[in-house]
Amino acid sequence: MNAIDDNELDRLAYASVTGTLDAQEQAWVDNEGLYDDVFQARLSYWQQHISGLDHCVAETVPPAHVWDKIADAIEDKPNASKTTWWLPFAMAASMLIIGALSFWQAPISGTSVNLDNQWLVQLDTGPQQLIIKADNPMDVPAGMVCNLWFKTGNTVVGIAQLPMHGTLTLDLDANPQLRTLLNQAGTMMVTMDAADTGLEVMLNQALINGQWL
Repeated sequence: MNAIDDNELDRLAYASVTGTLDAQEQAWVDNEGLYDDVFQARLSYWQQHISGLDHCVAETVPPAHVWDKIADAIEDKPNASKTTWWLPFAMAASMLIIGALSFWQAPISGTSVNLDNQWLVQLDTGPQQLIIKADNPMDVPAGMVCNLWFKTGNTVVGIAQLPMHGTLTLDLDANPQLRTLLNQAGTMMVTMDAADTGLEVMLNQALINGQWL
């Protein structure tokens, strides 16, 4: 397979958990996927979230009046068979649909953007976190730092000073305004500023930007 971006890695992780990979994808998962940190993180995420689906399906039983109406409708037809062999299958199908709907109502956003292969910025859930990973950060002069900003519409908000190594994790549960903002489409932007510059106003033109979906 060709180079894979983070959105495709997320799709492959979901397909791996749900057993919907094709042969080529399965070969990649069994080999390169074992050593890909981003893929392994998304695989763990989907395993945790989908593992509860079976419980949801098993505990969901459609109300009795649904089946009463179906049975009445069939009995009203003169040529309809009065056997109810189909009920177990209909019950199972309905529980699966209802369980799936309950599952998909849960927040599963995993929005991310790779800023020129220098920083990976990713929104994760449960708890809500913004994860900023330094992949290959640019060299900055002494006394300077790189700052991360988010722009949606005419609003520009300072997020954080970008790490030069390792990972920075922001707790969005403690900042609901920022959490709401980041659940919108927009642009992540990076500026280089003096170390003592705040994040209230973006003073310099962005050096790097990436689309946030």
